[in-house]
Amino acid sequence: MPRKPPEFYSEEFENQVVKVWKDRENLYGAEKVLLDKFLKDKKAKICDAGTGSGRIAFYLEEEGFEDIHGFDLSKRMIDEAEKKAGINTSKIGFRHADACDLSLYPDNHFQYLVYLQQVLSMIPEDQLGEALREAFRIGQPGSIYIFSFMDWRARKYNPLLSLIVNSVRFFTFRKTSKYYLPELTLNGRFNKGFLSRNQHPIWWPKMEMVIPMLEETGFEIVTTHKQNEVSSGGKEYAFYLICSKKG
Repeated sequence: MPRKPPEFYSEEFENQVVKVWKDRENLYGAEKVLLDKFLKDKKAKICDAGTGSGRIAFYLEEEGFEDIHGFDLSKRMIDEAEKKAGINTSKIGFRHADACDLSLYPDNHFQYLVYLQQVLSMIPEDQLGEALREAFRIGQPGSIYIFSFMDWRARKYNPLLSLIVNSVRFFTFRKTSKYYLPELTLNGRFNKGFLSRNQHPIWWPKMEMVIPMLEETGFEIVTTHKQNEVSSGGKEYAFYLICSKKG
């Protein structure tokens, strides 16, 4: 599988992900609304991208879906998911894989593809195209995709943060990227090292940036949602795109 640059997937970042996410179980409001609305066929083959420890996959199994497969770049998170699957006698198939190289799955394989948890916002800029092409390849013609992305407009201070971060990057001879920003909080606390080199940058695009990328890959946009349109309460940091695969 493609190897992520250290600044995108360091051991420190994986430790953080495991600590924060391995025991989470509940869905966010928008996730539940969209899954319940667009996933109807209980016998459909489902792909849960960036499954982590199986939070969404196990929910779908509890709802009666019978053929669920999840992958994640973190081997430790997949180990956690398989541990839970063993305890619950789950039939979900968990695999260690990179969203940019899903050669373990054949072409036209899934009917529903769930790219929630802003998994595509975690991918390096120069590999986004690969990840979208792989997502397109493994879906059946007419399949339904649920994508979520961090929303540039959700935080009024993003332009200022981007200016500060990219000024530091420029003067320390690092690659600049307006829409890739470090996390400001870690485990609920202010991230004092957000300007340092070993940060995991996250993509905060505008919706109108993402739609052409999806359409150029071959996806058809079914509907779009801002987070506050499908869920009330909580922080509204994401937007959602429901797509189908032209075929």
